[in-house]
Amino acid sequence: MSSIVNQPPPGTVTPITTALTGVSFNAGGGTAGSRSTAPAYTITRTYSGATNAHGYSDESTFSSASSYAYNSFDAIPVIGTGSGTYDHYAGFQARPTINVGSISQLHGFQSNPDIDAGATGATLRHFDARSSSITGALDSNVAFYADLTTGGTYKYSLWISGSAARMIHHGPGVFGSSSYSGCDASAILTLTSTTQGLLLPRMTTTQKNAISSPAAGLLVYDTTLGKLCIRTAAAWETVTSV
Repeated sequence: MSSIVNQPPPGTVTPITTALTGVSFNAGGGTAGSRSTAPAYTITRTYSGATNAHGYSDESTFSSASSYAYNSFDAIPVIGTGSGTYDHYAGFQARPTINVGSISQLHGFQSNPDIDAGATGATLRHFDARSSSITGALDSNVAFYADLTTGGTYKYSLWISGSAARMIHHGPGVFGSSSYSGCDASAILTLTSTTQGLLLPRMTTTQKNAISSPAAGLLVYDTTLGKLCIRTAAAWETVTSV
């Protein structure tokens, strides 16, 4: 396989305009120098009239049935040499400038695979965060972080939709606090607030009785009775004041 080696001097961009069969791109061997932005590969193209425009598109076909993993994008850099202070590292960063009259959806990252019947029994993870090889003294290890302070009438750090969607969280959690220290060690879920309460599902007596196989300990607010109800092993009990 032949390759195109791009080693431009600092401050310049060398475009690749010829499509070659069986060619890989290797950006290496050069020194970026003291620059605020030093990309190894830069796309500067204007798209007009395209149905789907991609700055980078991987349309490879992998046909070797083996235990190897295939990655369209693999970020495995070495940051630093054991000393020095660095601000941050991002394996992937999406920071577009949106300047349009109208746009329906914006996706910083989107996973929408087509999976045929041959993948029966496989596990699909649209986003997989792991930390299996960390020896440094980290302050925090966060799988997903969202800081939504501006933009949008409604701000959701996590939105799970679909009637078959489920959410699994292993271990205790805390809501209403910006720190895990607010989580009580004896509780699987801690809610923290001085201005808001816990709102249970509200339904009529008919809707409550129609719940299929209610678990003992299930709580609902019965709007017909205007009372809090708890399910025992055999029946619904109404919580009344003493």
